[in-house]
Amino acid sequence: MSKRAKKCIERQGRKLVVKFDEESRRDYLLGFRRRKDERRKKAKADKEKRDKEQQRQMRAERRKELKKRLAASVGILPDVDSSDDETGKAESKKVVRYEHQDHVVTVTTEMDLDLQSHNKLQLAASRARMPDQRTENKARNKRKKLDHT
Repeated sequence: MSKRAKKCIERQGRKLVVKFDEESRRDYLLGFRRRKDERRKKAKADKEKRDKEQQRQMRAERRKELKKRLAASVGILPDVDSSDDETGKAESKKVVRYEHQDHVVTVTTEMDLDLQSHNKLQLAASRARMPDQRTENKARNKRKKLDHT
C-alpha cells in the first residue's frame, strides 16, 4: 500500500464526531452580554485604580514641592531666639491691645519684616466677603418685623 492509502485508512479510524448540545449553544449565545459586562466592570475597576494611583502621585508631588518651597523660604525669615530679648533687642517689640464687648485681642509684633523685597513671600488678599445690599435689606426687614410684633 502506498502512503496515501495508509493515511486514508487512519483517517477513517478517527472520525470527527460533532455533538449538538442545546444548553451549551444557549449559554454561548446568551453569554455575550454577560461577558461584555464583565469586561466593562474590569475596565472600570482598573480605571479607578489608575486614577487613585495618579491622585496619590499628584499629592506626593505637591507635598514635595511644598517642602522645597518651605526649605527655600526658611533662609528668608530671620531666626527668632529667646536670647534676642535678653540682649536688649526688645525695642523692636510692639504690643497693641484691642478691647471688644465680648473679648480682648492682644497683637504682639516682634520685628518689622519687609516681605515684599524678597519676592517669594507675599501677603494674600483678604477673602472676606462684604455683605451685599440684598443681604443688608433682608436683615433690616427681619429686624423691623421682630420690632413690630
